[in-house]
Amino acid sequence: MQILVDTNFWLIPGQFRVDIFAEFERLCGANATIHTLSASIDELTKLTKDAKNLAQRTAAKLGLQLIKQKKITIIPVNHAYADDAIVKYVRDNITSNPIGIATQDAELKSRLKPLGVSFIVLRARTHLEFIKQSYK
Repeated sequence: MQILVDTNFWLIPGQFRVDIFAEFERLCGANATIHTLSASIDELTKLTKDAKNLAQRTAAKLGLQLIKQKKITIIPVNHAYADDAIVKYVRDNITSNPIGIATQDAELKSRLKPLGVSFIVLRARTHLEFIKQSYK
């Protein structure tokens, strides 16, 4: 399975001290591949400078460090807004490989549900949960 991580999910380790990588392995097994989009990198970089509070800036910096440290594949996209890029990526690639979207963004989830995408979400600020949907 392919896991595509949204910008807000990279903030979880810094905000809630949840090891998302251990949780991804627990939920999807060791064979899952983790990716993020270049638009998410851009958003995280912007948050390190422009976030309203220190905690969010620090969480964004940690997210960027984890992406580099874990050698996460960064998929180049032409969209400036990560949510639009994720929707386009899923539409273009859903038939080739099951994709799980790691996000806390309710609007993004509602845009992706008609495509039958499964989600990974944070529960009780302590662990991740896999919400499986059937693919169309």
